[in-house]
Amino acid sequence: MNNPEMSIVTVNWNGWKDTIECLESLYRGTHEDFKVIVVDNGSNDGSIEELKKWADGKSRVQSRFFNCDSKIWPIEYIECTAAELWNGGSTGTAEPAEKNKRGKTLFLMKSDKNHGFPEGCNIGIRFALSHFDPKYILIMNNDVVVSPTFIENLVIPMERDSSIGMASPKINWYDNPNLIWWGGCKINWWTGKIRTRCGEIDALEKQNTQVDGVTGCCMIIRSKLFHEIGFLDPAYFISGYDTYEYSYRAAKKRYKLIYNPSSRIWHKYSKSAQKMPPTYHIINPIVHTIRFYSTCANFYQLPSILLFQLFRLLAVRFRFIVSFIYSRKSRDKLISILRSLRK
Repeated sequence: MNNPEMSIVTVNWNGWKDTIECLESLYRGTHEDFKVIVVDNGSNDGSIEELKKWADGKSRVQSRFFNCDSKIWPIEYIECTAAELWNGGSTGTAEPAEKNKRGKTLFLMKSDKNHGFPEGCNIGIRFALSHFDPKYILIMNNDVVVSPTFIENLVIPMERDSSIGMASPKINWYDNPNLIWWGGCKINWWTGKIRTRCGEIDALEKQNTQVDGVTGCCMIIRSKLFHEIGFLDPAYFISGYDTYEYSYRAAKKRYKLIYNPSSRIWHKYSKSAQKMPPTYHIINPIVHTIRFYSTCANFYQLPSILLFQLFRLLAVRFRFIVSFIYSRKSRDKLISILRSLRK
């Protein structure tokens, strides 16, 4: 199979260690032609400098999934802000003429603030479409590790069937590689329940299946979809519903959505979401749930969906609030706040 040109977009926010492990697994893969665009969402932990040191071969990463050696360094990179990219200015080890050459080039794009996952991806996607015109865009979380042939295995069915618009690989847990984190998506449009097979033992299936949505943890998209249905909705910020909503738009255009278990990656699970404040985890899931189903479900399905989701979210948030209050650190913080209010 030929190596169709693609651009890979990942978003980093104060997570350079995870990003380095992700990038190294990509560069150790067998696919020979891609551009990697790392959009740094206003990190304050020196992420860009750490990524540059890694690209220069001055730092190493430890991983259970590959052996660290010197085969891939140095890696050519181009460092720039979003404005510099659009205006043609940049710094780094790659010459300007190398931006469009075949092979592997790393772009480190600095953003001025945290735009959230969907808009962070959109920044990288717009740049890729404008400068490289790739056949495919591959979006992935920065806290994943990929198998060496995962790109080829993901692309082969799409090359054979032009009606496939989007696809996701099998995603297992990083800390428990034999358990599935995401193994397809089926949405019950009466209850809103989304089944992803999370927690099931990996059965090593090989058959591609059509699904109701693909996951933003890792998904490949035909570039022409962005011209037909637009970009990810930035209103979801950090939410799994952003890519399910995008999948819904693609399905309305009669594109197939595929789960491809022959392509495999491993996920550390929502490292960016874990850094968000507690109020985000209480309020935003409710807002995003209502937004998604009010947009994508039929009007006559909404009452049962909203009722079921309300009970589900209240149960989850109640457990979260109780565990937050009863944790020692949080309890001490709460007592300190109450004492300050009495003064």
